[in-house]
Amino acid sequence: MSLLPNAIQSAGIIEARIKNGNPALFLDFDGTLTPIVARPELANLSAEMKKLLTNLSIHIPLGILSGRSHEDLWRKVQISEIYYGTCHGLELKGPDFSWNPPEIGPLLPLLKTMHENLSQKTQMIPKILFEFKTYSLALHYRQVATEKIPYLEKILEEQIAAHPGFIKTRGKMVFEILPDLPWDKGTALRQLQKHFLKKFGPTLPIFIGDDLTDENAFTTIQKDGIGIRVGNTSRKTAASYLLNDVAEVMTFLKQLAGWTR
Repeated sequence: MSLLPNAIQSAGIIEARIKNGNPALFLDFDGTLTPIVARPELANLSAEMKKLLTNLSIHIPLGILSGRSHEDLWRKVQISEIYYGTCHGLELKGPDFSWNPPEIGPLLPLLKTMHENLSQKTQMIPKILFEFKTYSLALHYRQVATEKIPYLEKILEEQIAAHPGFIKTRGKMVFEILPDLPWDKGTALRQLQKHFLKKFGPTLPIFIGDDLTDENAFTTIQKDGIGIRVGNTSRKTAASYLLNDVAEVMTFLKQLAGWTR
């Protein structure tokens, strides 16, 4: 990560690529547009960031790809011109577009059953937080005692073993259960690009994200797009540039808004 060039300091190079292409902007939400907080419901989009995103969406195609449910993310953002890829891209919605992987339907009742089982098995663990998001299930353990975390991971794996067709993924202090489908933020990004091709022509994808799940998108656009990782950690990344925090994301987006007007 320390070897990655900063996206703000590399403005000239990035602007030149954008001038030669038709940019489409994709963003993660938590840790990218809002700081990481103790509980997901406490994350709120600032008025300045919302105004900036609204202005950008007038000039370029813009999508938010998040692990949150569509209903949750819409409550946080409420910009009708934006495209939303929620549950890590398992649900895509926009002003003129809606899509889900067709294979997901039979798995949804099983996901609900797993949520009920896990809620029962973990009810004695303080400060655990479950999110049932229709297409995925998240278990947040940011405030859980460290010695309890291996037990949480064990019962998750037991549920997945008992209900084939699902996988466990890990994010920032969260375990998630997702349908075991060839679908992630990278494939969701490409699906939105297909829609943009019909409406706007070929696009140059720009993706900004901070979490492990964002690496799929970085890898997908490594050869034909611009990947920007938020947060300076030692983790390997397929991104090409770095932004240190949400404040730098805003600064970069202001630069982008100037280039695309």
